Amino acid sequence: MKVQATRKLMGGPFTVLAWTESEHEAERVRLAIELAFDEIGLLEDKLTDFRSSPFNRINELAGVAPVAVDQETFDLIERAIKISQETAGAFDISYASVGQLWRSARQSGIMPDTAEIEAKRAFVNYRLIQLDPQKFTVYLPHKEMKIGLGGIGKGHAVDKLYQILREQNISNFLVDGSGDVRVHSHKNAPRPWRLQVRNPFSEDQKKSMGMVQLANGAMATSGDYINYVKS
Repeated sequence: MKVQATRKLMGGPFTVLAWTESEHEAERVRLAIELAFDEIGLLEDKLTDFRSSPFNRINELAGVAPVAVDQETFDLIERAIKISQETAGAFDISYASVGQLWRSARQSGIMPDTAEIEAKRAFVNYRLIQLDPQKFTVYLPHKEMKIGLGGIGKGHAVDKLYQILREQNISNFLVDGSGDVRVHSHKNAPRPWRLQVRNPFSEDQKKSMGMVQLANGAMATSGDYINYVKS
C-alpha cells in the first residue's frame, strides 16, 4: 500500500513516499511522517538565515561577539568547515557574504555591480570562522561576513527525517527534500527505487534526462529552474 505526504519546508517541497503491507501499518506510517515533518519544521526555525533565528544570530553579531549555539548547530557548522578543508574551499558556508547580494537581486530585479561583489568576496573564507568547542560558540570576526547553510542544511534535514522514520522501524521509503533524496529498502524489496532526474532544459517538469536505481543510499540533484536571476 502506497503512503505519500508532502509539506513545504526550507523553501521547497519535502515528500516522503513509503510502501506498507496493510492499511493498519499505513496509518502508523502516516502519523510517523507527520511527526517527522514537525521536527524538520522546528529544525528550519532554528537554522534558517532568511529570518530571525538562533543560527542567524551568528550573522547579526558578526564582528561583535561570539554566539552560543546548541550542539546540533555547532556540529553542523563544524562538519561544513571540515568539508571546506577537504574540498580546498570549493564548498564554503561563508558564501553567504556574497550570496545575500543575489538574494536581494531576486527580490529587486537589480543586479549587484562588480565592485560590490568584489568587496563582499573578501569575506568568503571558511578559515575565518572561529569555533569554541568548549563553549559551543561561533564567531565571525568581520561585520560584513555572513554564513548560510544553503549547501548542507537541506541534506541534513533529509538525513534527520530519514533517521526519525528508521527509528520508527519503517522500511521501503523515500525522502525527497527538493532534490536531496535518501532511500531505504527492505531486504526483500522486489527492486531498487527508480529515481528520475528532471531535464533542466525542458519546460515539461515531468520530462527526465535519465534514471538512477538506488536500493539504499542518497543522491542530490540541483537545477537552475527554481531559483535564478536574469541579468
